[in-house]
Amino acid sequence: MRRATSCAPASAGPCGTLHRGSAFPHRDALFYCEPGAAWDDPALHSKALGWVADFWRALRPLRDGAYVNVPNAPASEREYYGCNRERPRRVKAKYDPENLYCFEQSVPVG
Repeated sequence: MRRATSCAPASAGPCGTLHRGSAFPHRDALFYCEPGAAWDDPALHSKALGWVADFWRALRPLRDGAYVNVPNAPASEREYYGCNRERPRRVKAKYDPENLYCFEQSVPVG
């Protein structure tokens, strides 16, 4: 089993200036971290997923949200969109009321 953790600066713009104009509320975060594991042996499936879940839980006290483009992150709508979640909900209701573009991290209709 190969284990990896990717950490990078999270800020994509001037800190504190883009929160209201973007669905992404975490622009002032110190860093972005994505734990992951890769394996070829099916016998390692539970062990690898367990390691990632344990790592994710260990980060819990240090994190303030989740990056919506990471589908393996067990996070809530609040963690993805923070205080900005109402705006994506309005856009979703207007442009995708039938929920055609639905995935695990997508904004719910309504």
